[in-house]
Amino acid sequence: MTPPIGPRPAQPVQRDESKLPGAPQKPAEKSPVAIALPPSIPSAQNGAAFPSWYRRFSHSTYWANASFAPEPGRVTTGFEGHPLQRAWQAEQILKSFEKWPPPEGQVYVVQIDQDSPPPPPPRPGTPGLSGNFLSQSENWRKSVAGLQRFVTSYTGQTVVFQARRVMGKLELVELNIGGPFKSASHTSQIQRDWQASCNGNICGLAWLRGGMYPYEAGTSGVFNPVQDSLMEVARDLNGDGSIDRDESIRSSRAHGFAIQIHAGFPGSPRSVGCQTFPPADFASLQRTVAATKAKTFFYVLVRRPNETTGPHPW
Repeated sequence: MTPPIGPRPAQPVQRDESKLPGAPQKPAEKSPVAIALPPSIPSAQNGAAFPSWYRRFSHSTYWANASFAPEPGRVTTGFEGHPLQRAWQAEQILKSFEKWPPPEGQVYVVQIDQDSPPPPPPRPGTPGLSGNFLSQSENWRKSVAGLQRFVTSYTGQTVVFQARRVMGKLELVELNIGGPFKSASHTSQIQRDWQASCNGNICGLAWLRGGMYPYEAGTSGVFNPVQDSLMEVARDLNGDGSIDRDESIRSSRAHGFAIQIHAGFPGSPRSVGCQTFPPADFASLQRTVAATKAKTFFYVLVRRPNETTGPHPW
């Protein structure tokens, strides 16, 4: 059939009304910034080596926070969620102690613990103390209860690292399989007179200061300092379950002897100065250290602000 001859019907005109004067404008769509990554991230279990490209990406783009370890013995946060992040944190901690680069094969057991809460206020009824007795009593009770919770809790996290050569570069490789171990660097009780130890006339329970301490890697049930060396401690001189700046200064020449690393109770530390772990975590720590075949390791202790009461460095 022959089509009719004549003008073609007009086609409807498509208008972009957003371009008309006075029309509301839609915000320009931003192109998402995407960084191409391989479909899988290598596993950190059993100390698996990570490709150097991924370490550079992770460290420089996301985790490079120069203030994480501002000084020896201090950090700003706890361990992060991924093994690569934790390895970077451990590297910064060693750098703060001026111990970088590490010797190849060296094992580090790194604990990040929390600051103790500040000491309690003066107890109500103290001579010369004025003010509302009931308010003072409540504040004192809450403070003492908080200190008791602190010393009876595992407030720290510990991760084992070993210096290994990865793609030709010396790196710290995490050896923990299930993430950080629970741990505590503090005593587990408010002091009693018979528990106090002394350096001369400086008496009180010992709290290990932040630092790097060599330990024997034997598996006799505890880890002992190399040659039972003396270790830097502060002493809780008034027995209130906390260390303050004054106590730290007054006990600046104090030392602890044979401060061990060992198991505590399942739900709380068991210590008058030693470093403790829940029994299951300590057993895992022993197996992890033994698997390295190392004869010694460095125990590295640093502290961060308390999660409840904030920073209380001493």
